[in-house]
Amino acid sequence: MAAACEELLGERPRKAKDPVVWLEKLIEAERVDRQVRSLNYQLRIARFPIRRELDSFEWAESSVDQATFETLAEGHFTSQAHNLILVGGTGTGKTHLATALGIAVIHRGQRVRFWFASSMSWIW
Repeated sequence: MAAACEELLGERPRKAKDPVVWLEKLIEAERVDRQVRSLNYQLRIARFPIRRELDSFEWAESSVDQATFETLAEGHFTSQAHNLILVGGTGTGKTHLATALGIAVIHRGQRVRFWFASSMSWIW
């Protein structure tokens, strides 16, 4: 709010603004700032190895069904606490797709944690 207040003061309108308008702008600035900080925090604790989005995936070069992953990106599978495991050969886009899905789900307000199967050898 302090930064937004300084910015509003820097505008120095010729006509004094209604205090309610100032408060609304300050509250909105605080809400946006909290949302950005929360998103950045969730992206950090997800521990993605790379940052990728679905729109940068080369669908034509893969046998992966684009519609399936766009549906998964809506995050409905998480409401039943289901995990998503991608299996395939080296270079097939598993990490890219998993990261992109995770980021999409985070943008929808849910929490995500990325794991490589090889790092979970203690389970086996």
